[in-house]
Amino acid sequence: MKPKINLEHTPEILNEFILKIESVNKNVFSIYNFEIEQDIMFSKDKWIFILFAGYSGPDIKMVEEVLEISNQFPNLNFAFKPFMDDRKIQDFTEVSVLRKVTPIILKREDNITELISSSIKSKSEIEELISLI
Repeated sequence: MKPKINLEHTPEILNEFILKIESVNKNVFSIYNFEIEQDIMFSKDKWIFILFAGYSGPDIKMVEEVLEISNQFPNLNFAFKPFMDDRKIQDFTEVSVLRKVTPIILKREDNITELISSSIKSKSEIEELISLI
């Protein structure tokens, strides 16, 4: 079954969007409140974080493509977070994100976060990037 993706506007939470993904693999997560979830999230395995703009059609298409290949990487966790303000992307990570062009793809392992990409990638490019991790 193909995952369903919805963006819910949440004006009560700093005017952000919550990403709802239904029917996904157990290694796929949506980040609702990073401050509360980070200790749990970072306590296991390797992570790929994909941060993107809330209204961007190409970013949502890329999320769909990553969801299609996520089952090929069972030892890697995928986390998604939409932002309405690019400055908040920098607040998310200690990595210096010089180009605020979404999507931002980060890798996190052993308490070290690395920037993997800051431009839209095709499904094959994303698969190649992830397979190198």
